[in-house]
Amino acid sequence: GAVFHNLGIPTHYFTAMFAMARVYGYIAHYLEFSKDSCLIRPRALYRAA
Repeated sequence: GAVFHNLGIPTHYFTAMFAMARVYGYIAHYLEFSKDSCLIRPRALYRAA
């Protein structure tokens, strides 16, 4: 909210701006995945405590 406020964006647009940023991030992840078409797998083994 502070960045949007300093940019002069009205407060009633904050939710829409946040949602658009999330959608662009999801699209970027999808495009990156579709280019390589491989899942990212962690190399460490999970050991429950």
